[in-house]
Order: sequence, then C-alpha cells, then structure tokens
Amino acid sequence: MASSNDCLALRKFTGLNVRVLLKLQNTVVELERQLDEMDNFTMDLPPGEGGCASFRLDANSPREKLLDEIDAALDKYS
Repeated sequence: MASSNDCLALRKFTGLNVRVLLKLQNTVVELERQLDEMDNFTMDLPPGEGGCASFRLDANSPREKLLDEIDAALDKYS
C-alpha cells in the first residue's frame, strides 16, 4: 500500500460561522419571546380553557408548533 505525504488544508471560516451563530441566536431569542408572550396570555385563562401546564392539551396547537420551531432552531444552534 502506498503512503502519501500530501496535506489537505481547509479554512474554518470562523468569522462566517460566528455570524451564522449570531443569526441563529437571534432567531432563538425571538422564538423564546413569542413563547413567553403565548404563555403569559394562557396563564390568564380560567382552568381547563388553556394554559401551558400540559403538553397533551397542546396537540396540534400554535404553542406546539412554536415549540417544534424552537426545537429545530436549538438543534441547529447547538
């Protein structure tokens, strides 16, 4: 088997990676703000008519969709 002393050097694009991470961080912060706003609204509803205490009540709700968006954004950010 032949061996090679060739070296492959690739750029890390550190500056661009930082910019992308900052953009993702801004997205996560905005989604968090939306969730907080939604939670604050639902906390004022009478018991049984909403709220943020049960994921079962969230099935197919805007809150569940928002949590899915947050999950995807955090996955990209991490």
